[in-house]
Amino acid sequence: MSEGGGGDGGGDGGLADFFWGTTNTGPRKIPHYYGDSVRQLLLGAAALMIISSPLYTNTLRREFPLIVIAALAAAALSAIINPRDRWIPMATALLSGVGLVSYAMWGMFQYENIGPLPFILRMAIAVIFLFAFYFSMKTLRAFMLHQIGKRETIDEFEEPDEKIDQEMLEREQMLNGKQGRDQ
Repeated sequence: MSEGGGGDGGGDGGLADFFWGTTNTGPRKIPHYYGDSVRQLLLGAAALMIISSPLYTNTLRREFPLIVIAALAAAALSAIINPRDRWIPMATALLSGVGLVSYAMWGMFQYENIGPLPFILRMAIAVIFLFAFYFSMKTLRAFMLHQIGKRETIDEFEEPDEKIDQEMLEREQMLNGKQGRDQ
């Protein structure tokens, strides 16, 4: 993480994490939470959309305002991603899904009429949105299963009743073993 804030709202605002990547190995890593990856992907997509828009748009005057609005939405959601709010992964999944569909369709439908560079740029943005969608959905799934912040356990797929029955059997065996030693 970056010094002077570590992406938690202070210091550099997470820019060092954006440019240098997060290690996801320190004490700040939250199990089953992929918001940091989504943030980086959405900001990368927004930057690529704005910077390369003159190279891949057919009519810049008409398309650029929509590109700017989409980039602002991606940057805004990136800024408010946190591991406590369930609605944010829903919003990032929706935004990245719409971005994926829009850029992939835009690239494919215009394939015959554009050069290779605009096609590659549109598909690159679509792929970035694909990964952002994937990590948003993983975080959303973890929210729905109440796994955010919880470590994986060996018995995580057992039903609660099965766990209770297993614990009772283990206690009974332990008590029987103690009674056998006491006699």
